[in-house]
Amino acid sequence: MNVAFLSLAQSPPLSVPLRFFLTAPLFGMAAGMLLLFADAEILSNRWSIDTLLMVHMITLGVVSMVMIGALQQLLPVLMGVVIPRADLVSRLLHFLWTVGTLLLLMGMAQQQPALTGSGVALLATATLLFVTMILYALLRSDSKHGTLTAIAGSVISLLLTLLLMLWILNSSGWNAPVAHPLTNLHMSWGLLGWFLLLLIGIAYQVVPMFQITPEFSPAVRRTLAPTIFVALVIWSGAEFLQQAWLGWLAIAGLVVAVGLFAVILLWLQQQRKRRLPDVTLNYWRISMIAFLVSIILWLTGYLQEDSRWMESAVSIFLMGGILSAVSGMLFKIVPFLVWLHLNNLYQSEGEWQGNVPNVRQVIPAVYSLWQFRVQMVALGLVTIAPLELLLDQQSQYIAQAAGIAWIGSFVLMLMALLSARSKYQSALSSLSESKSA
Repeated sequence: MNVAFLSLAQSPPLSVPLRFFLTAPLFGMAAGMLLLFADAEILSNRWSIDTLLMVHMITLGVVSMVMIGALQQLLPVLMGVVIPRADLVSRLLHFLWTVGTLLLLMGMAQQQPALTGSGVALLATATLLFVTMILYALLRSDSKHGTLTAIAGSVISLLLTLLLMLWILNSSGWNAPVAHPLTNLHMSWGLLGWFLLLLIGIAYQVVPMFQITPEFSPAVRRTLAPTIFVALVIWSGAEFLQQAWLGWLAIAGLVVAVGLFAVILLWLQQQRKRRLPDVTLNYWRISMIAFLVSIILWLTGYLQEDSRWMESAVSIFLMGGILSAVSGMLFKIVPFLVWLHLNNLYQSEGEWQGNVPNVRQVIPAVYSLWQFRVQMVALGLVTIAPLELLLDQQSQYIAQAAGIAWIGSFVLMLMALLSARSKYQSALSSLSESKSA
């Protein structure tokens, strides 16, 4: 693991990202519970209330929660920029995002505009605070790495996703909309802009560092994220101007960029220098394969004007592509952070570092192995459930099985994260005892 380029001394308190990481599996379990008890159409009808609830539990409660926590940790370490009052800002962001997400979900479920509006207000406040903080930090950074461009595009995309959400809800009376012309744009800026651009920026750093692969080429780091962002801008213009040729241009750019990212990362993994077994590599492999499959399905649906293919593509992109990579990232970043914080603390106290667990000890491999297996079962069930051959009699059972699997996968994720926190607290106690002895 090459950490020579990191600004390890700039790392904020471990509590800053960990409170977000520990909250995410709870929303994941709630999504699994919804899947377990909802009607079968939750996996085949994108406009049902249950489907909207489950999607936003995953996007806001799981993926965004992890990414907001991760950025607060990674930005100072990768870019060497200190976030002022990091712990206080983190507590405020966590409160606003968690309560805002809960109120939004409750408002959508009960069709209560007051609850929906309150949730959106808190989420909007959190987004403005977060985007302002990140852009300010990026402007102060001296780094010229492609990660900076990807992160900047990502947080701007988050802001645009919020604005589109406000537009949609305002035009629908602040109720969960059944359908809206801007929904696809809202979804595209969220999935491809906020999620994918941030994932690409993080991958530039963590894939070579943790997976011992060659670096992404400078040309890829310079062009990949800007291409996706510009393509999203063109696509948005095509939607508003009703210009089909602009839409095709944007789609071509997105397909090529996403496909290249997936292929390049898979190729880099094949060139890795250390061949020791590591289940977290499989999360990223599944993620990249899911991106490639989703491209094929989406193009098929677009060419045939069949929304069913496109809906399956979005499901695989989110559940298989984004969520798999985020899970793999957590199982690498959290052990590293625990080791990093304990190592820095023991060094500052002049104590022997033999009591600091190494990264493989922080989260036992059995957690990541079984979490990966159960999550893949859940992904498979979610993928096959919408198939017409299974809709007659079996879809309800498949949805319920998928719900059980999703709950199990997030329970295992939470157990792994709690194990890491326990190891951290145990090492702190040992340090305190050695100082008082």
